[in-house]
Amino acid sequence: MRSLKVGLAAMIFFFGINVAEAHHVVGHGGSLSSSFNPYSSQTRPPETFVDFNFNVDRLDGGLGYVLSYQTSAEYSVNRRWSFGARVPFLTIREKFLPDTDGIGDVAASVKFLAGEWPLHRMFLTLGSEVSFPTGNEDKGTGTGDVMFSPYLTLSKGFRHFSLLTTLGSTLAAAGEVHPSVDYSLSLILPVTKGALPVDFFLSFQGSTAATSKTFTNGSTKAYLRPAFVFHLTSKLLATLGGKFSAVDTLEVKKGIALSRVSTAPLSDVQAGFTFDINYSF
Repeated sequence: MRSLKVGLAAMIFFFGINVAEAHHVVGHGGSLSSSFNPYSSQTRPPETFVDFNFNVDRLDGGLGYVLSYQTSAEYSVNRRWSFGARVPFLTIREKFLPDTDGIGDVAASVKFLAGEWPLHRMFLTLGSEVSFPTGNEDKGTGTGDVMFSPYLTLSKGFRHFSLLTTLGSTLAAAGEVHPSVDYSLSLILPVTKGALPVDFFLSFQGSTAATSKTFTNGSTKAYLRPAFVFHLTSKLLATLGGKFSAVDTLEVKKGIALSRVSTAPLSDVQAGFTFDINYSF
């Protein structure tokens, strides 16, 4: 119980920082990048692993596509604390933008197992990612700011499936921005057992910008993300997944005309595909 109180106090501290709006809703360069791993750092207790992700996003309106290649890792200091890092590389082919290939915003992360209830197959984790402006904001590969992404994840295992829910935010350390609200609800359902266990993963993931310089207040972009997870060995996982726009209320404010070189449309993805490989130690 004491650890739970400590974790909640940490979250209050995280969300109390006087900071900011993400430059886009679910921008590619920031901590809410389009990379995807159903057994990512946010959805598992502290563990040591390395991960490689390849993702293709098709932009809405036939504007083009974004490819992302990302390497990430996490190191578990003990059963309660872990630290991680990720390095994204982006290829952007948008109709009105010059071809772009470059590094995105590199990030570091910390995670804390705030509570666990083994008899109920339930655990609570708190964490935060900090991304740094190594990407190019003008070309859409970065946010141009130091971004904080605190989150809270609650996982509950049932007899035939598991549920995970995450609530977080994306905040900027400086600038003229306001926080977004980020959320997900995920289902993990074992499909096969035996020599090659396979899980089906389905997630509803979204981000809402309470205030934005570009979009109207309350603009939301959310996706359905189905995936199959193949347990190649006890430590090696491979994931094939999709991404489909489910809620899209992105609306440019009246009086604002996006130029042809604006990177705001990079936030608006119609559909995507993901391949991920993960090895734990």
